Amino acid sequence: MIWVLFVFLMGTDVKEEVWFNDFNTCLEYSQKLKAQNTYQRVAGDKVYLKAYCVPKKKE
Repeated sequence: MIWVLFVFLMGTDVKEEVWFNDFNTCLEYSQKLKAQNTYQRVAGDKVYLKAYCVPKKKE
């Protein structure tokens, strides 16, 4: 099983997929992206970012 990090910026899927072999690593990167979004919102920027780790079977 591999994990794919999906990033949505302002509700639009960013087309570049990032793959991880480990869920914890994927989750770590997801949390780092979400933290950057918090700083942008505090600064008054209305950029909304969501990041999700989704499992996918190896092909």
